[in-house]
Amino acid sequence: MRKIIIAIILFILCAGGADARGRDPQKGYRGFVDAECFLFPNLGFLAGEGGDSDFWLGFGTVHGYQFNPHLFVGGGMSFVWMLNDQDYYTSDATLKYLPLFADIRTDLRFGRFTPFADLRMGCNLLEHGSFSGALTLGYRFSWGSRVAINLALGVNMRGVRHDEYISGWNEEEGMWSRPTGGHYTGYDVMPALRLGIEF
Repeated sequence: MRKIIIAIILFILCAGGADARGRDPQKGYRGFVDAECFLFPNLGFLAGEGGDSDFWLGFGTVHGYQFNPHLFVGGGMSFVWMLNDQDYYTSDATLKYLPLFADIRTDLRFGRFTPFADLRMGCNLLEHGSFSGALTLGYRFSWGSRVAINLALGVNMRGVRHDEYISGWNEEEGMWSRPTGGHYTGYDVMPALRLGIEF
């Protein structure tokens, strides 16, 4: 928690030095390096139950081409670790999400106000190639001719695909479990916070 607070303070200090007028993205190559976090909340408390929420932290990079001041198209990859993995009863960080994606972004300008919208679509390489995506809205703090800081909030959808099992109990085998040959496909939807630098 202390590291997160320090990161937020550093961001505020850096953003204070950014160009308040903002500059439109320049045509040509554009790259991003991001730190991102997802919260997978346990809402059992609404029904009077306890439970821990999972906190996911990762980093990613995106590279592509800026066609005009309002359209960027590129691709990238992220590495995300679960810091509180209740599935395996361990406090060690576990790599749980490895998306490879295409990225479409639009940067807008309303006077000095420079918001953006970002859509990422691809697959989670750790879950048999299940579809994953993210939609974020944020603000771009211009810093120099090509460098800027981006802060975004949104929603992330992680595709998951697992083998299905049937299980039971009998006197000869005791408890047993066998694969059915089928697969379960679903999605984890999580709020997302992303902080990054573009160059």
